[in-house]
Amino acid sequence: MAAVALLNLVKRFGTTEVVRNLSLEIADAEFLVLVGPSGCGKSTTLRMVAGLEDASGGDIRIGGRLVNRVPPKDRNIAMVFQNYALYPHMTVARNMAFGLRAAKLPAAEIARRVADAAQMLGLEALLERRPGELSGGQRQRVAMGRAIVREPDVFLFDEPLSNLDAKLRHSVRTEIKKLHQRVRTTSLYVTHDQIEAMTLADRVVVMRDGRIEQVGTPLEVYQRPANVFVASFIGSPAMTLLDGVVTAERSVRLSDQVSLPVPERPALTAGQRVMLGVRPDDLTVGEAVGDSMVGFHAAVTVVEPLGPGTLVTLDVGGREVTATTDGRRLPSVGQVLPLRVERERLHLFDPDTGLAL
Repeated sequence: MAAVALLNLVKRFGTTEVVRNLSLEIADAEFLVLVGPSGCGKSTTLRMVAGLEDASGGDIRIGGRLVNRVPPKDRNIAMVFQNYALYPHMTVARNMAFGLRAAKLPAAEIARRVADAAQMLGLEALLERRPGELSGGQRQRVAMGRAIVREPDVFLFDEPLSNLDAKLRHSVRTEIKKLHQRVRTTSLYVTHDQIEAMTLADRVVVMRDGRIEQVGTPLEVYQRPANVFVASFIGSPAMTLLDGVVTAERSVRLSDQVSLPVPERPALTAGQRVMLGVRPDDLTVGEAVGDSMVGFHAAVTVVEPLGPGTLVTLDVGGREVTATTDGRRLPSVGQVLPLRVERERLHLFDPDTGLAL
């Protein structure tokens, strides 16, 4: 195992800069996830760590060793790809052993490593099958097994679940979590799916336009987003964001009918424009009371039953607010409901810079 350090990393394709002065440290045995929309530079960053793309600038260190000019095969990394990258004519066992045979390891050592990985991933009964005889989830487990047997310093995962259906994504995601808990190999994982990021990561790196927007634990980026982009990207459904104006009573006026007292933390001045954010799961629908709770009334416009809960869209002065409610009681469209929220769970952002206040 080894720590990974990226210092002022840059990648250009022609005149287009897709990774911009990125610096990041991944601790030994840490599981770090790069998450962001398509085109944000996360996969390019991963490919530079793997050696599949040359860095245009900056340093890449694995275990303290500068690897910018080191070929991929000599970096002691193992990569799990989105499309499995299995040899269709080989059995599962031979696919898993391919890299070890190329490295000329003794046959007994190859057999031991393949058997250990197969047992770890529940592949023992599939070792003599070929990829065409396997499900998508089984193929991805074989791809992970091929990475495990190499006993690398670093695992690299490039959107490994994107080709799987929802049920298989959950299953394989659980396998990846279990795998890391057992082997504790430093892991760098790329995804555009924030649920994968939140459930797998020790730390999450949120990227946009080749830059890092925020680094933190999953709960840190969810509960204390650094800016509007992180607030709206992390969380499903997304945080509701509403423009408002600070009043002399230290409230934010959202409309002529709705003003909400705001947290004590940021220094605010009367007349200041702000953007107020609230997570749907922080809104309580009903007559909840408490000294720390503030609220307003809003009319239901859309009801979306989800089973364990219900997603409700409401109208607040011509703007939409989303709340999650108990799935056993469905409100009606047009019904006016009281909404309550803990005052300290409200988020405030600067509307010009997008930064959290």
